[in-house]
Amino acid sequence: MTTELQRIVQPVEIEARKKIEQINNMPVANRVDCDKATEWLKTVTIVRKDFEKVQKEKIAPFKAEIDGIKDMFKKPLELLTQAETIARDKINAYLIEERKIKEAEARKIEEQRRKEAEKELKKLDRQDAKADKYDDATAQAIHDSIADKKAEILAKATESVEINQANDTSSVRMIWDFNVVDLSKVPVEYLTINTTAVREAIRNGSREIAGLEIYQKPVVAIK
Repeated sequence: MTTELQRIVQPVEIEARKKIEQINNMPVANRVDCDKATEWLKTVTIVRKDFEKVQKEKIAPFKAEIDGIKDMFKKPLELLTQAETIARDKINAYLIEERKIKEAEARKIEEQRRKEAEKELKKLDRQDAKADKYDDATAQAIHDSIADKKAEILAKATESVEINQANDTSSVRMIWDFNVVDLSKVPVEYLTINTTAVREAIRNGSREIAGLEIYQKPVVAIK
């Protein structure tokens, strides 16, 4: 079957690639060009429809069997997906609460670090103030040493506490998400048009919608 289908499909694929090359190089700049392109489109459309008909004929003997298999698998898959969704929702809800607790603990640790760092920095400031009683070279060496120690203390004090919620059976990664709290304040570039609703309204006769230009455009249809 595969070899038989390849003998049918491969020539059409090659022809389709040639057609793409042809249309890419075909100018459509005047009425003569347009008429020529329309005739060309008609031939391609006929080929496509004929090829779709062949595809349907090849699928037809197996379609009923495939549909039956899909129906048999459908309900169990739906139930398993539902079970997965419930489990994920519960796990995520727990992880959110757990993270809040861990973040609070992390803030306490970070605050404690800052307080300890402040004490260390004050001690170093006092040592730094006493350095000037030595000769210039010694004083500068003390200043430089204390400056390095201060930088190290500040670096450690400003390190964030890493929160790890992973375990042996799962990993947890943080992703950014959002909730709409005031739609009127959302910048226009982040809003999208409900194109389905707009087109339905136009089909039903609407010709004026605030903020939209409704117009007719030509679309070629092959006879």
